[in-house]
Formats: sequence, structure tokens, C-alpha cells
Amino acid sequence: APNVTKTEQQIPISKQHSTPLLIFTCSRPHYLKRTLEAIYLYHPMNHDQKQTLNPTNNVANPIIISQDGNKAEVKAVIDEFSIMFASMNVQMIHWEHQNSSAGGRRRRPVDTY
Repeated sequence: APNVTKTEQQIPISKQHSTPLLIFTCSRPHYLKRTLEAIYLYHPMNHDQKQTLNPTNNVANPIIISQDGNKAEVKAVIDEFSIMFASMNVQMIHWEHQNSSAGGRRRRPVDTY
């Protein structure tokens, strides 16, 4: 099992975050885009802002994307949607997992939007 330090395990979540959403992705940006489009369309914060912002209905916040590899096309989709979700005050966290020289995987936090 990989050795993960306590710092790497911590996710910056504020008090208004209630239910994080974890999405796994690798090398298929079109599937990630389709997934994020559906989440954006049906996200409670999207509907609440059209009426009144309801911080108690804060499901799927933050959205954590765990990416195996470092495919640029996948990162571009994440960057595109991070702007859209930020407009709804929904945080996106991007984790990138790369192969280490020892043959295992290591996690590297890439971006928090």
C-alpha cells in the first residue's frame, strides 16, 4: 500500500460543504464532459441561484475529480467546467495520479478551483 501522509489526505472543505462528489477519470475526456454537463444541469446550486441561494441544499460540493494519468484533453475539460461551477460557488478539486518509478501510483493534488 502506498504511504500517504496526513497532509495528502486532507481536503479543504468549508462548513457549508455537506456531500462531496468524487468522479474517477482517465483518458476519455468526452465521457468526463458528458458527466460534468449532467451534473451542472441538475446540480442543486444551479437551480437555487435562479430563485434564492439556499446554502443548506449544498450537495455535491466540492466536486473532486480523480484522474489517472495526465492527459491534457482531460485537464482541459476540468478547467472548462471549473469556471462554470465556480459561478455557482461549487468548488472543484483535481487530483492527478501518475505512475511512479517504483511501479505503483502516487497521488498529486493538481488544482483546487
